[in-house]
Amino acid sequence: RRVLFRSGAPTIYYYFESRERLLAFAQVERLSRIFDETREQRRLFAKSEANDPDGPREAAREILRYWWSPAAQEGHWKVIEVLAEVRRDPEARAILGASIARGVLDRAQNAERLQELGVYNLDVDPLALTIFQLSAAIGQVFATISPELKLSDEAKESLFEWIINATMPPG
Repeated sequence: RRVLFRSGAPTIYYYFESRERLLAFAQVERLSRIFDETREQRRLFAKSEANDPDGPREAAREILRYWWSPAAQEGHWKVIEVLAEVRRDPEARAILGASIARGVLDRAQNAERLQELGVYNLDVDPLALTIFQLSAAIGQVFATISPELKLSDEAKESLFEWIINATMPPG
């Protein structure tokens, strides 16, 4: 309201045709901030991998460890909250869907860059890999809610090794 008052616009609907569009754009802004938080983390991984003498396998492990970290899990919860807000509003879902597509495609482009660096196998489709990683994020939220689903560190490391072997170039 303060921004609206300072802008001199007669009402908030001067910029947004309806309350639903206003709420949808607010959720898009929230989602953009969530993607921005993780985008910087992904840049650090790609940068550190390029200078890492231990090579791509360790960089891949660091990416996976980040995906299972408390910081990443907080981001997963935020995304679920945003999705819940627009669930029943087709117009808001469409607006948010376009924002989600941009964020996911940005992650897929990052996966392509990691393929070029040798972190991911060139045979793995970057978009499919990105969607797989995002679906794993939902599983992590389930494990947070249900203690009986919590994975041991050993189980996580064996999962990471399986993912690395499935997605990395041979050798």
